[in-house]
Amino acid sequence: MKIIDKEEREAHSTYIALQGLKGGLYGLVFSGIGFLLVRTTMPQRFATFNHSIKSCMFVMPSISIAAYWADQGSVEFDKKMYQSPESKELVLADFREWKNSGIVSKIQQFVRG
Repeated sequence: MKIIDKEEREAHSTYIALQGLKGGLYGLVFSGIGFLLVRTTMPQRFATFNHSIKSCMFVMPSISIAAYWADQGSVEFDKKMYQSPESKELVLADFREWKNSGIVSKIQQFVRG
């Protein structure tokens, strides 16, 4: 069992949140394309769907993809963090640098991946 300190927990939750946000954005694009595809290719069938079915078609892929990316982000973070003692310090140093950077820099790093 690992005993983690506050900084490790904060770094982990931040990494997971960012990966979940990235997955949510990908999910919105995916579900938006799927929603438009169904609406344009089957307009008569689409017109018979009630609002709950339409909202489910749009929301569920976004939520599912966001959850998947967040989970994969957790696994990736653990691999990076606990590979070796040196990697733990590098990850925490990167987190400290990210935490102290400005909002524009954070957005640029998020977009770059």
